[in-house]
This record gives sequence, C-alpha cells and structure tokens, in this order.
Amino acid sequence: MKTKTSLIIIVLVAIAAIAAGTVLGVNLMSEKPIKKQIPSAIHCTVENNNSTISIKKGDQVNLTLQDYGDDGYT
Repeated sequence: MKTKTSLIIIVLVAIAAIAAGTVLGVNLMSEKPIKKQIPSAIHCTVENNNSTISIKKGDQVNLTLQDYGDDGYT
C-alpha cells in the first residue's frame, strides 16, 4: 500500500512540474507588446538664446528664427 501511495504522489508531483513548465514556457514565448516612444517636439525661439536643450533620438526640433527681411537665411 505504501508503494502505491508513493507512486501516486510521485506521478502527481511530476504532472504539477510539467504543467508549471508548460505555463512558464507559454508565457515566455508569448509576444509582448512593444511600447513605442512618442517623439516629443522642442520649440526654440529667441527666448531660448544661450540655453541648453536636451533631445533624444527621434525627437523633433522646431527652430524659429527672426526674419530681418534681408533673406540671409530661411
């Protein structure tokens, strides 16, 4: 009787281990959604003169230059 009980316990532990491994495997293999970084826009005007700005790859910089009417830059 002890042998039969021990065998049943071993089988149940093995089934539990296989089930846990399957659940972990499925979770590890499932595709996780990729979080996209939303680019931020930095607006620079004359008020930002002599200041430092920090940007990251993919950020957008909008630079507004004063037009003096001599068409020196666009």
